[in-house]
Amino acid sequence: MLVPADRRVGSMAFVHVERTTRLPPARVLREIPTVPTHRAVIDAARRMRNHDAVVAMMAEAIQRRRCTPEALARELADGKRAGRALPARALSPLLGGARSVAEVDAWRLLGRSKLPECRWNIKLFTAGGRYIATPDALVGRGRSRLGNRLPQPSRRARRPRRDARSEHALSESGCGSAPNPACPAPQ
Repeated sequence: MLVPADRRVGSMAFVHVERTTRLPPARVLREIPTVPTHRAVIDAARRMRNHDAVVAMMAEAIQRRRCTPEALARELADGKRAGRALPARALSPLLGGARSVAEVDAWRLLGRSKLPECRWNIKLFTAGGRYIATPDALVGRGRSRLGNRLPQPSRRARRPRRDARSEHALSESGCGSAPNPACPAPQ
């Protein structure tokens, strides 16, 4: 809970009270004043010790479009210095396009490898403009990929067929799991 810096209120049980000189305007949700998501996420992240939990929380807020990676970065830069290192380390890959704990792990692994730089979550289209997929990562000039996202979520029973169609479309376009110079250019 954020309170003005001149208030003398302390934390108790499960409520952490933080005094601040940067009290943002409240947004009322169901009659409860709240702070912007980017502020709440960074304030919580500064108190956490588990890297994956911080990444998961930040990625969730970004994926649900509650805030942007840039808003998190601004809040981190503008806020208190205490507890900033872990959130900064967790945010870096998210600013680069990673969207999950698994992608952040891949980001770090690929960063230590001798592979060319990756681009994350880039949409691929056929020459005719039809959407194919969104690979988790395109390695180098996009001629090799890691994972992919399907065009639309589908019901469980139909998903294996849709996965197969997506893989087929990627392979036909020249963008399989192995390097191929014929892979379509990402957009």
